Amino acid sequence: MNILKSDGLGVPSTLVAIFANVSQVIGIGFINMFFTWIISILSIIYLIYKIKNEKGKFDSNKNEEGN
Repeated sequence: MNILKSDGLGVPSTLVAIFANVSQVIGIGFINMFFTWIISILSIIYLIYKIKNEKGKFDSNKNEEGN
């Protein structure tokens, strides 16, 4: 079993967070800030996408049950 398939979002974001923390320890604070913003923006986009898909599934199931 591929570890990236079992947790498609958690593993890459964890690796990026580790990289960002190591870069901060080295003294590259700007890179850490940049990756933090990127992760935050991607998380917001993912949540919006996921909510729209789940709402669409819920609405289609509700319409099928009503008919």
